Amino acid sequence: MDIFKQQIIQLEQGNKNVEWRRIFNRALKGGGLKELAENQPELFLRVLGFVENGEIVPLFWVKLCNDVPWNVLLKSKFPHEFQTDEDIVTKYQWLSDFPPEDDFDFNPPVRGNEWIIQNGHFTNSQEIDPNVLQLRSKALKCFYYWTKGWSKVLRGHTNSVESVIKLNETTIVSGSADETLRVWDLTNDTSRVLRGHTNGVRSVMKLNDTTIVSGSWDHTLRVWDLTDMNNVTSRVLRGHTNSVGSVMKLNDTTIVSGSWDNTLRVWDLTDMNNVTSRVLRGHTNSVGSVMKLNDTTIVSGSWDHTLRVWDLTDMNNVTSRVLRGHTNSVGSVMKLNDTTIVSGSYDETLRIWDLTDMNNVTSRVLRGHHDWVYSVMKLNETTIVSVSEDNTLRVWNLLNDTSRALHGHTRSVFSVMKLNDTTIVSGSNDTTLQMWDLTNNVTSRVLRGHTNGVRSVMKLNETTIVSGSSDRTLRVWYGVH
Repeated sequence: MDIFKQQIIQLEQGNKNVEWRRIFNRALKGGGLKELAENQPELFLRVLGFVENGEIVPLFWVKLCNDVPWNVLLKSKFPHEFQTDEDIVTKYQWLSDFPPEDDFDFNPPVRGNEWIIQNGHFTNSQEIDPNVLQLRSKALKCFYYWTKGWSKVLRGHTNSVESVIKLNETTIVSGSADETLRVWDLTNDTSRVLRGHTNGVRSVMKLNDTTIVSGSWDHTLRVWDLTDMNNVTSRVLRGHTNSVGSVMKLNDTTIVSGSWDNTLRVWDLTDMNNVTSRVLRGHTNSVGSVMKLNDTTIVSGSWDHTLRVWDLTDMNNVTSRVLRGHTNSVGSVMKLNDTTIVSGSYDETLRIWDLTDMNNVTSRVLRGHHDWVYSVMKLNETTIVSVSEDNTLRVWNLLNDTSRALHGHTRSVFSVMKLNDTTIVSGSNDTTLQMWDLTNNVTSRVLRGHTNGVRSVMKLNETTIVSGSSDRTLRVWYGVH
């Protein structure tokens, strides 16, 4: 068994010359199958991803399902998706109706009460009820794909997918350079198209369960009522004189937008005339990002190399503080805690700002990247992650301001997302997503499928993520963990 493990590890690390088939067949034919499947089912399933079609005798599927209660294992490992036997049957049918785009055709040979082999029928002669075998076979297929990870492709957009957000467990919304938004029902992979913008949609934000807000290169924001099944936007917010690059929720009735016209606007959504109530001026170049610090304070980052901290109780709309230090555009800004923010810049650095320092002097500069910093994300109170044009991610320990570089992508990294406390997912212009195990600083899985750069990545639940790409598609990745 230890040799088998070593073979798989070598294979996953790219050593294609290992004699793993001999070890695998010995486990199957020598009586080790039951022990392997019962004690280490994931280990067995991992190797199936390297098996060519037709290399496993179909009779082995019968042994697998005779020996292993896959339905029990499946519900135990993925309780969020599989709670009942009916869930297994439904998702098995789902896999059959929308087969994953996979290089391995994993298809346990079962139909009704018969097992199908290449040259005819193999009728079950075991003591196990044929219905139990059938359920186990379906569970085995589900277990394989949810363990290995696979994706469904959502097609409909005719240009790059710029952003994607979660509306609820079964609904996501995407914004595209094709001037539309799409509301996707993940139970049947259909979408509603929201038309109205006259240029690309740059950002999308959830206001509540039935309302979203979009910002566009056509200089407007649109507030969409999703209960309107005619897909007609209920309101258009005009005022900006250049592209709207970002939009943020302040509270249930107030949103804030940042624009390439150098301003921010605070929109009162109770004003049914759609007139912005306040314009925040001060930046001398495009506003690239905006962030909520608290109910009365927001922070913006600009291509003028500065950040600004805006006190919204100041009804004169005068920024209270300017944070200087970066020597190039500020691409992202993130809240670390109530008194600390972090910015990422095209000057290749991150800066940690102590907002209790009323002299507006940054207390710390984080150096390590060798090109533009696109985004920064909080992992926990003492750890942040940044992504860069230099093809790397960096994990920063804020206790000593040191960083670990994560190498794997071959082109710029646009986006990063936290899956859990020890796993993050990045999207890159090299067309892939990579899952990183931060306990050992290596990529644990490369998710391939997109044919152009990955623009955005979003967590749907603990084992499912969604990506949007310049290849005009979204992909829903299942079995990520």
